[in-house]
Amino acid sequence: MRERIGMMTGEQVYKGLASFLIVSDDAEQALDLPRGEFDLPICIQDADFDSSNQLVFSGANMMGMFGNTQLINGRVDTNYSAATRIYRVRLLNGSQSRILKLAFDDGSPMVVIGVDGGLLEAPKQVPYLMMGPGERYELWVDFSTKNLGDVISLQSLAFDQLAGGIGQGDAKDIMTFTIDRSEQETLVLPTSLVPMGEIYDVADVTSEKVWPIVWGSGEFLLNGQTFDMLGTIANERASGDALEKITMTNLEGNIKFAHPMHLHGRQFQILSRSIAAGGVNAYNTVKDGLVDDGWHDTFLIMPYETVELLIRWSKHPGLFMYHCHNLPHEDMGMMRNFELSAQTCPADLNRDGVINISDFLEIIAQWGSPFGDVTGDDRTDVADILATIADWGVCSPGFRGLPQVPLRSGRPKPSK
Repeated sequence: MRERIGMMTGEQVYKGLASFLIVSDDAEQALDLPRGEFDLPICIQDADFDSSNQLVFSGANMMGMFGNTQLINGRVDTNYSAATRIYRVRLLNGSQSRILKLAFDDGSPMVVIGVDGGLLEAPKQVPYLMMGPGERYELWVDFSTKNLGDVISLQSLAFDQLAGGIGQGDAKDIMTFTIDRSEQETLVLPTSLVPMGEIYDVADVTSEKVWPIVWGSGEFLLNGQTFDMLGTIANERASGDALEKITMTNLEGNIKFAHPMHLHGRQFQILSRSIAAGGVNAYNTVKDGLVDDGWHDTFLIMPYETVELLIRWSKHPGLFMYHCHNLPHEDMGMMRNFELSAQTCPADLNRDGVINISDFLEIIAQWGSPFGDVTGDDRTDVADILATIADWGVCSPGFRGLPQVPLRSGRPKPSK
């Protein structure tokens, strides 16, 4: 959660306008996960200070901004007093630009249980965890077998600068955990967590878009364009609820950086990654820490990489932003809009052109989740049953009086 104002997002975030917004639901609460003091939100940032201990902001530039002082939840030299227990560690990379390659110095496994969009279907273990600015991950951290007096360091490991860009890849100490009390632990790592809901099938994609990243004329271009507050071009428009494949490429131009790309208004599934020959060696120093499982709204795309996303666009029409979450890049104009028109037939949940008993059964199956929503309130309840009954029959253009043209004339404001 952060402020966005007048191409000064980076400075606003740097001065403190960034924090966690933790959302829970019944499915998550039903799991036997660490709670209370064993549920740790950790915001990782870096900053520079002057001789009076005041923040110094160097501003936006091509490389980004890298501070010399490590901050955890706004504090320096962070050491956490820990017990011989299991912790749920909620990580946010709140840095301006720094990409992290996180690992514990004692070789403790990095067990990922959650990503941007919530808990995974099942835990995933990686040797280290790559995190771009704006990304969120949750870890299952097991200190139950540690000894009293052990000090475990969370570090960002070195990686090839060519995998990130100028300024990236230096090793850094992030924080420490000191085991200073012995307590009994009864929790065990669940083998399954929370179902994803709809798992997209590329065979169901209705259209495809390619959005290249290119350095040109002294700035990064998205989809070949500079920033336009209310503008879109043809391949930045779609019908609400359409399932599309978005291919983002980072192949062109003589200057290449890794970019943490962020889409507003909808989460997506990462379909595939591929790396061109020029980036293979550097990519090998980061690839094993890229966690693509689950629902994401932010992802890292490396130099020479192509990433394919599957996204079912929001049912809510309007303008939504996509941008680089390296905040100096964003403030230099590395952001664009995509525009959604209203869907034709919201009660046609199985998308066969007819509203009938199968859609009614889908509402029952998705009760309490967002996945059977017909009325547009992002929940499945009795209102959706009533709307489905009212809409019973064959979908047709203009169904329920919804507009069938892009919303260009209205020039809606971008959604945050």
